[in-house]
Amino acid sequence: MYATPWTPSAFAPSSTEYSRAPPSRARTKAIVSNLALPQIRVGVLFPVVVGWALWVRRTDPDTHKRLMILATVPKLMGAEP
Repeated sequence: MYATPWTPSAFAPSSTEYSRAPPSRARTKAIVSNLALPQIRVGVLFPVVVGWALWVRRTDPDTHKRLMILATVPKLMGAEP
């Protein structure tokens, strides 16, 4: 009833979207550091804790179990929706 013609120009970005300045270097650095630091922490702590858990596996099975769980929890935190 109230139909309007669809044209490709109706869905194209406006000219102001193309004229935006790129983000500043400080902002880009902050974004990268906020993303990279937790990943580096998990990447370092996971093998350390798993190695420790494998080392104590035969002498103390309870500690082994807890360390393996402790190693996997930070990786699961990255899977939050």
